[in-house]
Amino acid sequence: MVVSPESPPTADATERARAYGERVAAVVHGLPLGVVTTAPDGRITFANDVFVAMLGYDTETDLDGQSIFDLTHPEDRQADEALADTVIRGEQTGYSLEKRYLRRDGSTAWAAITATLVTDAAGAPDFALGIVKDIGARKAAEQSAAEALARAEEGQRMLAALMRYVPEGITIADAPDVRIRMVSDYGAWLTGRPHSALEAISADAHPDAWGIYHADGVTKARPEELPLTRATVAGEVVKDQEWIVRRPDGTYSTILCSAGPIRDAAGVVTGGVIAWRDIDDRKRAAEERERLLAAEREARAAAEAASRARGDFLASMSHELRTPLNAILGYQDLLETGVAGPLTEVQQQYIDRVRASARHLVSLINQVLTYARVEAGAMEYVIAPVRVAALLQTAEPLVAPQAAVRDLALVVHAVGDAVMVLADAEKATQILVNVLANAVKFTPPGGRVEVTTERENGRVAIRVQDTGPGIAPDDLGPIFEAFRQGTRPLHGRTEGTGLGLSISRALARGMGGDLTAESTVGVGSTFTLTLPSAPDGR
Repeated sequence: MVVSPESPPTADATERARAYGERVAAVVHGLPLGVVTTAPDGRITFANDVFVAMLGYDTETDLDGQSIFDLTHPEDRQADEALADTVIRGEQTGYSLEKRYLRRDGSTAWAAITATLVTDAAGAPDFALGIVKDIGARKAAEQSAAEALARAEEGQRMLAALMRYVPEGITIADAPDVRIRMVSDYGAWLTGRPHSALEAISADAHPDAWGIYHADGVTKARPEELPLTRATVAGEVVKDQEWIVRRPDGTYSTILCSAGPIRDAAGVVTGGVIAWRDIDDRKRAAEERERLLAAEREARAAAEAASRARGDFLASMSHELRTPLNAILGYQDLLETGVAGPLTEVQQQYIDRVRASARHLVSLINQVLTYARVEAGAMEYVIAPVRVAALLQTAEPLVAPQAAVRDLALVVHAVGDAVMVLADAEKATQILVNVLANAVKFTPPGGRVEVTTERENGRVAIRVQDTGPGIAPDDLGPIFEAFRQGTRPLHGRTEGTGLGLSISRALARGMGGDLTAESTVGVGSTFTLTLPSAPDGR
């Protein structure tokens, strides 16, 4: 305690304080009580072993001359001194206080103290006696309890928020009677019933109060069947079960439930929890998805059947046409041998025209047969590394005469032998010949057809660029459709089946490549055949 004596304590006063403390210490010997006496200025005059050990010192002499207030925690010192002042002023004879002491190692020790002032014969303050009890264990327990309470309150707030805001049906029940404690707001809304009708009811009342039926929507559930009952009573874990909840207005929802037990620290089941959600929308979406998939499968099967029928028809028709064409070509050959007599010059001209037309017709029939095989997926490919230079050297001579007749510059840029593609050489040549022939056919006299090759991203692009009239944007896509003739102005009559580009693109894609087109009206068009680069290509 804080005092302001007129003069410092005498040796006799110090001795009296010490002797008093020793007598008190002897009385409480064996009890966990600290005994300490101090001079009126707060200086320690006696301390027993319990008090010394409480503050972390070895012997009483370690405390000699120290102030009891200096050993008090700074945050508690002001309150201690204020109470001591009331005693010195005669307002009370002593006081009790819980405070913290500073231990020798800097840590704190909680203690409950009772301080009493002892006066001399004249009634003046002589010394103070303090009885000190270590309450560290109680304070630690109180702190733990306070923290546990804070955590519990936080948990309650979190649970309340969960039950209020989460869009999920949640029910919590107590064991062993499965009496419902809480229902989430969403769960109550989903059942069409207020909380008061759903909570504080036992297991037997659940089916009727909640309107719970089996998935058939007809058979009412029995209490022992319900997932929440099984979890709360038997500790069972139930996952993904479908039930029907009928609302008071006659509407219903299909719900998907999962439940499990709540256990205490010893593993004893103290309750159960169930979560559920409305899956009607999901079921309807699944049914609609299945319906659309079935319709798509049916449409695809019909399209495949139609494609097969068309392919079969085209193949059959082409084969039927080849028979009379072969006969026509055969009789032409017989007539030219003179078996029916020598031919006049005019007759020979007629025979030549018939032969040219027949061969053209055979070419058209062959295109139709190729298209039929492509459509039926019956086209076979012999994929192998092929030099691009070899492909161009094969294709160029086949279109060069037509280019010369039309006075076109046909420029094929040289390609190194190291540039190779993975392709069927025959089919790749067929594509190039078709694209080059189209470029020649649609380029006005005096124009230019140029072939370049470029490597890009593990592929090789062969570009055929012409200076023809170009293709309008709306017509660019359809040129690859079967039986579609190009709409570009053509110098001369339009011939063919409209299958060339369609077949060429299908063949390119069948080899892992593609055939694409770019065009600008009045400038020209560029067709690009892209094929995978061969492993040895560079």
